Amino acid sequence: MNIDKEAEEGNQTSLDRCSWEIALAKGRISGTKEDIEKAEHELRQSKKASPEAEASLKKKQKLESELAVYENDLKYNEEK
Repeated sequence: MNIDKEAEEGNQTSLDRCSWEIALAKGRISGTKEDIEKAEHELRQSKKASPEAEASLKKKQKLESELAVYENDLKYNEEK
């Protein structure tokens, strides 16, 4: 029974970590919304975007990718 309880506590810890990471990633994305929109606009307006615009867009894509991974981890852990 101890093993089952430890496994259950481990799963909860993993769920808590994933939930926190999702919230953190969402906060980062929403916190830079204007910058991301500006970067996307600049990329559409110019064939050669500014370095800041390219960096903002890459950051957005990276964070969205990380968020998807965290959400998948959370769904996987909830199913267990």
